[in-house]
Amino acid sequence: MSIGRKPLAGVVALGLMVLVAWPAAADTPARPRPYVKRSPRGLVELTMGLSGGTARRTDTGRLLWKVDFYAFLGQMVLLDDGRTFILRGPWARLRAGLANLALAFWRDGRVFREYSVGDLLRDRSRIRRTVSHFFWRNNRPGPGFKAGLSADQRFYTLGLVDGTYYTFGTATGKIVKRWVRRAPPRQ
Repeated sequence: MSIGRKPLAGVVALGLMVLVAWPAAADTPARPRPYVKRSPRGLVELTMGLSGGTARRTDTGRLLWKVDFYAFLGQMVLLDDGRTFILRGPWARLRAGLANLALAFWRDGRVFREYSVGDLLRDRSRIRRTVSHFFWRNNRPGPGFKAGLSADQRFYTLGLVDGTYYTFGTATGKIVKRWVRRAPPRQ
């Protein structure tokens, strides 16, 4: 028994439509969801809604600050001082290019220092592109290296895909150290 040409053509056409649509569907950011996040020692609690967030002391419930934007859970780095947070930029969109936000340091609900991707990334050829955005952070920096907030919360360290690493002072948002390791292999 053989399959006629018309049904086979329909199956092939359907398969091609799925293959063409799949990358676009897989390359979209997650939908915003409300969440609650605590600072490392649990002294500050951020309640993020779809249109903004509020930070409160967990012991007294006192309002510390508000923001009128949504940030995904992984974007917010809260400090126990109740005044400071670090906002990691969202998906770096191709349209905005290197002007995308990399990091912003906030105190009392206001930004006091910010960096774009272009401010930090030295070797732009290491950027990994997708259909709609690009990756510039190194989420797997390797053994012996810890990205993120230091235990004493005085420093924040960030690794980039080109092997450049920065340590920022959380009180000032200034770069206190920059070094380069061999860039990780391209993926």
